[in-house]
Amino acid sequence: MKLKWLKFFESQQKDGEDGETENLFLKDKVTLFLRTFRHQSPQYQIVWTVRILCWILVLAAGVYGLLAKAITYFK
Repeated sequence: MKLKWLKFFESQQKDGEDGETENLFLKDKVTLFLRTFRHQSPQYQIVWTVRILCWILVLAAGVYGLLAKAITYFK
């Protein structure tokens, strides 16, 4: 027996716009996201801006850690 909320998400996934972009390559998805970003709601823009900034911070910390490890290894 499936839960009601699980059925809700399955129906949203089938009916949503993700079905149209599901078969696109990553490059096409990114360009579509960038083209339609300014036409989205302010809440959507804020959430995605924060997500992107957090990913940049995480990646920068990882690169900094790798560089620090490499520098101490080769000294």
